[in-house]
Amino acid sequence: MTLELAALAVDVQALSLASVEVRARHAAMLETARARLATFASDLEQVRERVQLTRDRNLHWRGAFPVGEEPLDSRHPLPALPSQVNIIANDGSQVPIDPHGAALYYAINIGYIVYPYGRDEPPTVQTAPSLHFREDELFEGARLISNAQVNARRTVREMENLANLAEVYGQMGPPLALLSDGPLLWMPPGDTPHQRQRMLKPYLDQLERVKQAGVAIGGYVDRPRSSGVLRLLHLLSVERVTTETVAQHDLVGLTDAHLFATLLGPGERSALFARQSPTNRDYAEAGHEVWFCYINVGTRAEQPLIARLEMPAWVAGRRDRRDLLHAVIWQQCQVVGGYPYVLARAHELALISTDERRDLDEMVVGALRRQGLDVRPSEKARQKGLTGGAKRRHRL
Repeated sequence: MTLELAALAVDVQALSLASVEVRARHAAMLETARARLATFASDLEQVRERVQLTRDRNLHWRGAFPVGEEPLDSRHPLPALPSQVNIIANDGSQVPIDPHGAALYYAINIGYIVYPYGRDEPPTVQTAPSLHFREDELFEGARLISNAQVNARRTVREMENLANLAEVYGQMGPPLALLSDGPLLWMPPGDTPHQRQRMLKPYLDQLERVKQAGVAIGGYVDRPRSSGVLRLLHLLSVERVTTETVAQHDLVGLTDAHLFATLLGPGERSALFARQSPTNRDYAEAGHEVWFCYINVGTRAEQPLIARLEMPAWVAGRRDRRDLLHAVIWQQCQVVGGYPYVLARAHELALISTDERRDLDEMVVGALRRQGLDVRPSEKARQKGLTGGAKRRHRL
């Protein structure tokens, strides 16, 4: 054992005491947020004027703004779920590149589930693994791609798989709802805007395929930490809109989820908002501006569970599609309690275990040796015992 827990006992106690203080401070801030929400809830014209002012003055404000005509404190009840729905979710995982391994490669695994709600049929589950080892897959110029870039390619593969399924199941009769794990407003990595744009384009191309299939798609964010609506409430409260007054809001520490947990009853959703950001502007220019709302997926009024649902405007702007996603998320969260069953199952299918990673590496090494190649890991990998993963005791 290398982590001496006893040495951290004092710090752990201090953490618990600090948490009590933070909880009390947040309670006071929450009252301020609720008062502002009530004050500006129906004055959408003033809200839009303030947000437009940040654009006109190029203040780089990164809050959320309301879309449509819903008051800021709207509470929309749980809509009815159609008698039959095809619910599809997928998730992905990857084996990153190991520069100390016997060969350079990375693997991506996509797991997905088709859940036929309302029919006496078992779900369809499947995985789609792929191995990437060619030079044009491994290098950007002369540099080996980073793990962040591998993650980005997995994200594109996930959206591509959803687009494939949308085209197949979108023609089958029952309404179709696609769920993605995490934000739909994906921000690709990159050192320059050109690099980020180049990585974003294939993702948006797949999202366009979903749009053309005419189906509903949403990104589900569990335990959201964003504070865009709180930033909006701060913006509305300041007298002068300047770079300094909007740079940091006065409700830091709170999240939108804290606020909507005091507002939404079980099954209810909030008003629709959009995030003001360069990335969402790129999405909007491609016809896929992302809107979002908060949903209380909990069943007990005294214990709300707030999730964020992100949707393209072409979904959120149509009542039938946004109501379908709202009802689907609620139904799926009741299956396993607080989290959509289809997303949990897709994650389970996609997950690549430590043993599977080791088996894949051994499979690669065996194939290379059958070709007569001398393959062995680097000395660093050998000394650290990466293939077994167990700790060893070294003697001098």
